[in-house]
Amino acid sequence: MKHKIIGIVICTLLITSVFTVSGTSINNLNHKNNILLLDQLDQRSSKMDKPQKIGSSGTGLAQSFIPTLPTLTRVKLALKSTGSAEFQYYFVHIKKTIEGSTLTSTNINRNILEIGTGWYEFDFPDISVTPGGTYYIIVEGVNSTGDTSSVYWWYGYPDPYANGAAYYKSISGWNYLKDGVNYCDYCFETYGTTEVNDPPNKPVCSYDLISDALVVTATDPDGDQIRYGVDWNNDLTIDQWTSMVPSGTEQRINRDGKKGIINMLTEDEHGAQSGFVSATSKLKQYIYRPFQVFLENHLYLFPIYQKLLNKLV
Repeated sequence: MKHKIIGIVICTLLITSVFTVSGTSINNLNHKNNILLLDQLDQRSSKMDKPQKIGSSGTGLAQSFIPTLPTLTRVKLALKSTGSAEFQYYFVHIKKTIEGSTLTSTNINRNILEIGTGWYEFDFPDISVTPGGTYYIIVEGVNSTGDTSSVYWWYGYPDPYANGAAYYKSISGWNYLKDGVNYCDYCFETYGTTEVNDPPNKPVCSYDLISDALVVTATDPDGDQIRYGVDWNNDLTIDQWTSMVPSGTEQRINRDGKKGIINMLTEDEHGAQSGFVSATSKLKQYIYRPFQVFLENHLYLFPIYQKLLNKLV
């Protein structure tokens, strides 16, 4: 009997997919609408004197601000477009320091930009901020299109917003934006709420070899409904969302034989996200197929095999 069990364990190791999960956070760059409807205007600078061209990450623009509300939900920017924009996407990142990591982020597609001036909303996943602390709105273009028309961010002077400053990035790094000797501020609005929404926990994942499915579960500290997002291509873009379910509900996501690095996160009903966890899957099926089918159809005869099938190794 002992020899049979050893043989089954060896076969199991040959056919089980290798599927490891790590807890490394990856910033999510997807555009997710904020569902909190009771947010309110917090900070604003609306004086329009001149436009400043938005460049790529090496020549981006930034505006500092000091929130008074504990949850930041979205921002609006006054932009000017002269035609088919030179970048496909225009990103907004919120950071605690101008060179720091991104706290939340979203983008708009150039297709929504109309020629002329308008206020455009960047609705990112809500984040908790410290009232009275300094934060930065970073704006940059991503994915050059080959077109020559530009998008500009309006600014005003002299120093119309007392709680921050405008910056531009060059080869030498970040610099204050000045008009002559006058400090400037870009045109922006920030919105927030007094309600503090805690993000959900990162998902805990396992793999069911028989059904070729991810088994995912997570909880939300506020008891909000949650859903799970999967990035199948390891490009930090969510390719598949589950439906909203109560906190702690297990969801099964069909893997369809996909291999490689997979990223997963949890999002609550207000748009707050957990950050990604990464998983690597390498399918290894070298066992004789009829024998595998026999084992899978008679799992009750092999309890050790059944347990090993549902483990991450």
